[in-house]
Amino acid sequence: MSGYEKRLAIFEDHALMRDGIAAWFATNSDWRVMFSAGTVEEAHELITTLEHEATQEKPVIALVDISFKEEVSATLPNGSEGHAGFDIVRELSARSPFTKCIMYSSYSSGSFVECALSKNIGAMGYVSKSSDEAELLRAVEAVSTGDVYVESNLLYKMFETQRIMSVLTKKERKIVEGIAFGDTISEIADKLGVSRRTIENHLSHIYDKIGVRSKDALIACLSQ
Repeated sequence: MSGYEKRLAIFEDHALMRDGIAAWFATNSDWRVMFSAGTVEEAHELITTLEHEATQEKPVIALVDISFKEEVSATLPNGSEGHAGFDIVRELSARSPFTKCIMYSSYSSGSFVECALSKNIGAMGYVSKSSDEAELLRAVEAVSTGDVYVESNLLYKMFETQRIMSVLTKKERKIVEGIAFGDTISEIADKLGVSRRTIENHLSHIYDKIGVRSKDALIACLSQ
């Protein structure tokens, strides 16, 4: 592989987005897109490549779309249907510790930011696709030096989600995460190995703790 120092990898299933990001960085920065994946097979191959290519002396910054093709989630461990970018970052964190990941996503709720930066996932940055490329460059520069970077207008949302989660038990947090990611009550029950009735009882306690009266109100609170 090239000896180029400032290397980027992109996990993005839209070719125009990949090409546009690569062209912008090449024209406006010292960073170059040296690796990219747009399909399931390419994602697997790139994770393996980065396991060997990224080193402490020459780390790689990976830009990962949360909603990368859903098929990936069925073939990576602990798949998260619809949010396969989480699985990609989790795998990179485990197998390629010198690949530092930034989530670049159309999702802009505090729940997604909180999840992405959690120890379970391991991203070091989060930028929404509604921002411009200059914001993405700021994130890349910050993460490359070991800092955590969250787009400024997402910080309040993340802190509000953290405030909500802080009053919940571990099981209640898992239920709220499921709600935030669009799972039905039945799907959450299946994932946790309990009955639908049990989830409904937990939700009643969650509503009381947070100060809402319904699932829709909870979703609205998490989507702020």
